[in-house]
Amino acid sequence: MSHIGQLIRDWRGTRRLSQLELALDAGISSRHLSFVETGRAKPSRDMILLLAETLSIPLRDRNSLLRAGGYAPEFQESGLGEPMLAPCRRALEFILEKQEPYPAVVVDTAFNPVMANRAVMRTSIWLLGARAGEASGNLLLSLFDEAGIKPFVVNWREVAGHTLRRIRHSAQIQGPGSAVRKLFEEIMTRPEAPELLNAGLGPDSDTPFLRVDLEKDGTRLSLFSAIATFGTAYDITVSELLIETQFPADEASQRLLQSWAVAEV
Repeated sequence: MSHIGQLIRDWRGTRRLSQLELALDAGISSRHLSFVETGRAKPSRDMILLLAETLSIPLRDRNSLLRAGGYAPEFQESGLGEPMLAPCRRALEFILEKQEPYPAVVVDTAFNPVMANRAVMRTSIWLLGARAGEASGNLLLSLFDEAGIKPFVVNWREVAGHTLRRIRHSAQIQGPGSAVRKLFEEIMTRPEAPELLNAGLGPDSDTPFLRVDLEKDGTRLSLFSAIATFGTAYDITVSELLIETQFPADEASQRLLQSWAVAEV
């Protein structure tokens, strides 16, 4: 079996589609798809891109498919500081600034922070003090780390269970070998992780969203999140960015965040 055919079959399996279902969705014959997967037919560049789009394969992996098929990559990966991504960078800076005094952070697909506003730093310093710069930079690893924010999350089991299921879903979308799948596998080696996947399946309060309740020295901060991405990205870096904006879940938390911002000024 050809390498490109194997990769396409693996992605089809990841998406849990039969050959017939994928062929119908892509508008091609199932016989031709079978020939591609078994190496009896070499797919054209357009065919690879069509199947990748139909399978919702991430841009980074679409390049891998093209290389496996003997073609040059289609999608470039630019640094966020490069001139080409200046409009995206300005948009991110605008969102982070306008989110003040509430936290907002931009992360990559493995939840490593790329950009953050001052509110994120203020919250980190409140929780971790001098250790704020020493704790794991990865947001998810910090949630599962006793040296991170784990000890301060009041409803940790609910938050951790929801987070694990979210990572598992992201790992399934990104596919094998992705950074987020490696992160998920790393966290799942922890003794409590398998049981946590079934934790917090339902709400433990009357709020319409998952709250993250943080508490230290008698002071409590309750937040909820909204997550956004860039629409129809053609650059790998842009396609992999997630923007998480956090909001106070009650008036006391709103006053607390506002007071920290005023004190900083």
